[in-house]
Amino acid sequence: MNTTGGRIRSLRKKHGLTQKRLGDLIGVSSVSVTQWESDTQLPKGDNADKLCTALNTNWQWLRHETGEQAGGATKSGFFNITKYYENPTMSELPSYIAGGAIAREIKSIVTVNEYAGDAIFVTMMDGDSMAPMINNKDRLYINRDLDPKPLTPAMYMVNGLVVIGLPENTPQGMMLRFLSTESGWEPVNVTQHIYIGSLFAIDPLWAYQDR
Repeated sequence: MNTTGGRIRSLRKKHGLTQKRLGDLIGVSSVSVTQWESDTQLPKGDNADKLCTALNTNWQWLRHETGEQAGGATKSGFFNITKYYENPTMSELPSYIAGGAIAREIKSIVTVNEYAGDAIFVTMMDGDSMAPMINNKDRLYINRDLDPKPLTPAMYMVNGLVVIGLPENTPQGMMLRFLSTESGWEPVNVTQHIYIGSLFAIDPLWAYQDR
């Protein structure tokens, strides 16, 4: 663990992620993760930022083992994984989804924050406007009781369409940004009255598609 690659591997295993799953979260192949863990290559730029956030750490600790281990980078807006369970037991499920039919539906769960509340609903991602953070047909758990937070995925009703993006405070007001570079997904102004709720958990397509 006394190399950058060793620390990446240790934290990946701590979070219960395979190399492929970590790569999927960042948007790279498992080969890239293998190269990072073997110290053949180092992650750079946005990939380094997303890696730190996915592993809930910071680059200073990951690269040099100095400073605090916890505390992922946030400027990319990539979500922090606080817990990951595959085939979770009732005791492992967060209390706010550990009931009845919902629990039976969950084969895996990635919790973004330890949000609690009763105003929870599940929807499905439609499209790739937030890939690779959120992919088409991923199941999304939305909490309507939460206030929107900058760079935390949130759901809004924009021009009659339900969309998910990253809210950001700007001099022009609150803007909702998307990860897609395709035309039609430019940032849009949003306000509190069209806010629906914030994302707190994802059940990825690759996890539930073979149930």
